Parts: sequence; C-alpha cells; structure tokens
Amino acid sequence: MFQIAIAIPIYPIIVSICPMPFCPDSNTFAIENQRKMKKRIIATESAVAVFLSMLLCASPRAGAAERGDTLRLTLTDVFTKIETENRTMTMLRSAQEAAEEGIRSAKDARFPEINADLNVSYIGDGFLTDRSFSNFTKAPSPHFGNGFTLEAQQVIYAGGAVNAAVKMAEHEGRMSEAVIGQSRQGLRLMAAGEYLDLFTTDNSIKVYEKNIGLTTRLIEEINAKREQGLALAADVTRYELRLEMLKLDLVRLRNTREIMNYRLVNSLGLPEDTIILSELGNGEDLRDRTRQNWQEIAADASPEMKMSGINADMALTRQKLVRSERLPKIAVVAYENFNGPITFEIPPVDKNLNIWYVGLGIRYNFSSLYKSGHKLKQAEIAVRQAQQAKNVTEENLRNNVQKAYADYMQSYVELETSEKSLQLADENYGRVHDRYMEQLVLVTDMLDAFNMKLEAELGVSAAEAGIQYSLCCLRYAAGIL
Repeated sequence: MFQIAIAIPIYPIIVSICPMPFCPDSNTFAIENQRKMKKRIIATESAVAVFLSMLLCASPRAGAAERGDTLRLTLTDVFTKIETENRTMTMLRSAQEAAEEGIRSAKDARFPEINADLNVSYIGDGFLTDRSFSNFTKAPSPHFGNGFTLEAQQVIYAGGAVNAAVKMAEHEGRMSEAVIGQSRQGLRLMAAGEYLDLFTTDNSIKVYEKNIGLTTRLIEEINAKREQGLALAADVTRYELRLEMLKLDLVRLRNTREIMNYRLVNSLGLPEDTIILSELGNGEDLRDRTRQNWQEIAADASPEMKMSGINADMALTRQKLVRSERLPKIAVVAYENFNGPITFEIPPVDKNLNIWYVGLGIRYNFSSLYKSGHKLKQAEIAVRQAQQAKNVTEENLRNNVQKAYADYMQSYVELETSEKSLQLADENYGRVHDRYMEQLVLVTDMLDAFNMKLEAELGVSAAEAGIQYSLCCLRYAAGIL
C-alpha cells in the first residue's frame, strides 16, 4: 500500500564537444563533422523541450480546479475520524448491537412460556341418523359458545440446551466485538498508508519545486557563461529539457496528490471537496521494546487470536448442543380450560365446564439414539479442527510480528542512510557545480549530480514516512494500532 514511485527520467549521455579554443584543429574534416553533430543535437533537444512545454500547457494546472475547505490532520486525527465517521465502522457497530440483542433473546428462553386462547362461537343444531343414513332426527343445541384456554410451561432441565444456546449467543457477541477490532485495525492501517502516501507526495512536491527553482537559476548561470563564450548552446538546451521534465513530473505529482486526497477523504467519511493537509510530526520511538515484548502484546491483544479462540469455544458449545439431543427434557406444566356449552353430552348441556391441572412433563426423543451419532462425531472433529486453526493462527501471528519488528528496526537504518546520502549528494553537487563553472567537468556530470541530489532528497522524505508506516504495521501485527 505504502509505495510512491517517482519516475526519474534517464537521459542519454551525450558528451559535449569542446569549444574551439580547447580542441585541436589539425583535422578540418573532423571539426566540420563535430559542428554538424552539435547542430543536430541542439535541434533534437530543442524540439523535445518545445513538445514538453506544449504538453505542460495542456495539462491541468494545480489550483485550477475548485478547491474545498482545507483540514490539517495528524495521524491520530485520522484514526479518530476512522472511528467516528467511517461507514464500515458504523455498519459493524450496528451488527454488534444486533448481536447484543441476540444474547438477550437467547436468555429469554429461561423464562416460562405462557399461551392463552379465547374464543366466542355460534353453534348450529346437530342431527342424528341411523348407520344407513335414514331416520333423520334433529338435535337442538345451545347456539352461543365460549372458550378460554391457558397453558404455562417452565423448562427446568433441557440437557444443557438452553444454557448452551445462551453461551453460543454470547460467543457471537464476542465474535462481533473481535470483528470490529480487526476491521478497526485494517481500516486504520489502510488510512495510515494513504495518509503517509499523501505526506510523502507533499514533500516530493516541495522537493520538485525547490529543484525547479535551482534549475532555473542554473540555466541563468549557464546563459551568462554562454554569452562569455565559455558554454555551449547544447548545455543550455539540456537543462531547459531537464526543467521541462521536472515541471511535467510536478504536474504528475499534483495529480497524484488529488487522487490520494480523494481516496483518503472517502475513507474518513469527509465531504469530497475537503483538502487534507498532512502533519506527520516526530512520532513515537519504540525501539526500546524488545521482540519478545511485542510477541507478548500480540498474544493478548491480537484480534485474530481472539477470533480463533472464540471459534474454538463455539465449536465446544455446538458439541454440547448436539449431546443435549440425547438427554430428556423436563418441564413444569399448568393447564386451564373453561368452555361451554358441554357438547360431548347428548343432548348438549347448556352449562360451562372448567378443567385444570398442574404437573411435571418429561419428554425424550428415542430417535436421537440412532440419529445423532454422526452429528456428534462431526462436532468432535470440528472441535479438533478449531483448536488446530488456533495453533496455526498463533504461528502466523508470531511470524508477522517478527517480520514487522525487523522492518521497523530497519526503517531507522534506512533513514540514517538516506540522510547520509543526502548530505553526500549535496556536497557532491556543490563541488561539481563549482567545477563546472570553472569548466573542469562536462554538463553531463552536472546532470548526474543533480539527479543524485534529487533522488536523495526524495529518499529522505520517503524514509521519514517509512518509519511511521513500519510502526503502524508493527502495531497492526500486535493488534494495538
């Protein structure tokens, strides 16, 4: 994620032809060929410079588009925005609320189950016949009917099924929390990469703007030497070409910045026209923590380890649910029935009849003895598989922490190397510049020194952001980003 590649054009090295006072004139034909070659080089490079200038004019200018509100953010501010504004986090919090309601719903199974039924009806007259359907006789009946039924049941033993169902709902709630933690870590790492990409691009833009100014001043110096007869027109053309290429790269960087800004704004849930200004700061230096310390932190805090542990617990709970199918269910039951008229008498009796009872009910599913064997075996295998998956997750976690720790420690070495390279590149450019002004080196040497200086400046910017990103990766591996 965190990679910014700045294209540094590589130019063909063309050795300048020395001015006439420094070239031997023993071979007139060779001198004439050298003059023709210089003219062709100048013409070619001028055409390229003109083409690049036209391309830059056609490119979108920075600042030409309508700008929105600017917002200066640190990396901590970015993490806060992810927590409060990101749409994925909002969705996951809703899922967690649903899981919490699922726990309450599972616990409701412990309460008694009560059902009531009330009805009013019209009862028509009956009739009697012989078995041969003859001798039809009408049987008058009371026409108004009423009925009321009340049933109550309280489970006192279900083989552990009720408690297992509650436990499963609690596991799902814990899993929802772990998923939120894992998503939070991933979103923060993604946003950190985008933010640090933006920071590096901003620094690259500053470096290019500074080098464009430096190139412009150098062209003025070479023009002054040319007027004195101490420099070739080709030298000016080369640096003009270099200037146009720098301007083109600057346009590309600014366009890249707009793309990165848009992506980060969407991740943070901000208005699309918001312009984010990066402010990296010094950051934390956690090199004093040992590798073993990071491994211990990861074992306790890693969302992946939490999720694998919850999966193992859920497998055990499912095994208990399967086993409960082979156990009897015992419940206290109560029944009340009040209805009329009494229609099972002939003729019907126009009175109300009330029946009630309280007792103990036992239910056993004998088919579970021969149907649940394979399900129980499957549950046992699932428990073993979940434990194996947990061990694999722990192994991968240790490997990831090991790599992230090594990369973090290495990032400081890369910064020191980049700073030393920049110091040497600056010194080298100063020496080559002075020697070029004294006509002791060729313009190609100046271009090489300039490219080295530019690459070193970009390298320092990337290394500074690289330390922060490596720390984010290490925190992500340990589960504390």
